[in-house]
Amino acid sequence: MQYNQSNNACVINNTTELEAIASWSAIFTSPYQISLRLPNLHKDYLQQQQAVINSYLSACGCEQGRIVLATSILGYILYLHIHLNGLANAGWTEVGIGFGIACLGAILGKTLGLIWVRLQLQNTVRRLKLIVGSGKCPCCSNLSNSLPSI
Repeated sequence: MQYNQSNNACVINNTTELEAIASWSAIFTSPYQISLRLPNLHKDYLQQQQAVINSYLSACGCEQGRIVLATSILGYILYLHIHLNGLANAGWTEVGIGFGIACLGAILGKTLGLIWVRLQLQNTVRRLKLIVGSGKCPCCSNLSNSLPSI
């Protein structure tokens, strides 16, 4: 893998380098951008896939963390409301437990978000590897199939 300083990207020239960025060991250490230079693929298709992969690499799991955080807080408030006959009867112990549940929810959501994005990245890399191996660019083969024969 080469580093291109002009656009701050790692240049990916083959499928082995592509697989390296999708490994589980790189889940917390891949905030960089990539630039795809794979053989047998049209430039437009490469740019589209490059944008998809870069969005996966820059994902942090924050959106999923927020969703699980909000859900856990709302669930706990509902639990307190049902079991304590209203929130007015909640004491500092319940507030502390709620804070702990919120923290755990945020961590769980963020972790699940990172795992989900890594699985999507691995799927994309697997698909690209198959396409490069076949030598048939999907955008080019779709174009040739849609043209009338002469």
